Amino acid sequence: MNLVMRWVGIQEVKRRLQTLEPKVRNKCLRKGMRPAIKIMLNRARQLAPKGKSRTFVAHKGYSPIQHRGGLLKRAIKIVSGRSRKGVRISVMWKRGADNDAFYGAFVNEGTKKIRAQKFLEQAFRQTARQVQSTAITSILQEIESVV
Repeated sequence: MNLVMRWVGIQEVKRRLQTLEPKVRNKCLRKGMRPAIKIMLNRARQLAPKGKSRTFVAHKGYSPIQHRGGLLKRAIKIVSGRSRKGVRISVMWKRGADNDAFYGAFVNEGTKKIRAQKFLEQAFRQTARQVQSTAITSILQEIESVV
């Protein structure tokens, strides 16, 4: 899922970023975007569906296993990294062997048997303007702190 935001008033930020060398520019973008993306992160966590807490007994004679609800909410993280065009910052659920929230895409996008809940798109649409204004101000602050 790639959602694109049309930026208004970004010309000043672009002009100031062009004066910086690439490493410093990327650092300013990453540090400046993080507070803005946190707004969307918090909204995505609020909208993510929460499962029920349950106790399972795998086999007779074994101790019960306690599963807490809300694993997907806790797994939603900010991920930043590099891309061909510079900096990439996204909100997504943590993946890997140590995380059981692999099903985030199934819940968000849906499958044949599961209705799509589109909580990430909702979070994006609901917070887009606030994220944009926060990003512009925080990136400009980062540029001022470097210069």
